[in-house]
Amino acid sequence: MVEIPELVGKKTGVKTRVGRPVYKTNEGEFVSEKGVSIPLNKNKTKWLIAPSIYHGVSYTDDQIKKFYEQGKIKKSDYKIISGTEEDATKASKKRSAGLLTRKQYKTLSKKKFGGRVGVGVALRGYGKVRSYK
Repeated sequence: MVEIPELVGKKTGVKTRVGRPVYKTNEGEFVSEKGVSIPLNKNKTKWLIAPSIYHGVSYTDDQIKKFYEQGKIKKSDYKIISGTEEDATKASKKRSAGLLTRKQYKTLSKKKFGGRVGVGVALRGYGKVRSYK
């Protein structure tokens, strides 16, 4: 039986600076990728830094590592670093931070109500234009 994966949230119609779609989770968080740090050796000195969300589906660390080993992750989507677990965590957070521009984040964070209806600016001066709240 084929298992259909559950989406991480609903598409917002906004894309990140690198072209990834942004999703709004049920918790109200805006995500495009959640960076993960996965050890590639037993000493935990070599790390895979990659997103855990692809095509709106969130994957586990084991699944991401398997995709990497099978060559199913584009080279531009991941980074290999050497260092401690702390270094890997910082690199993962840095990768995820700043994917949205400040304007995109503000736009997504605000709830929009009302505004001009119809031809908008052309109606200025001809009475009140109705807005819905």
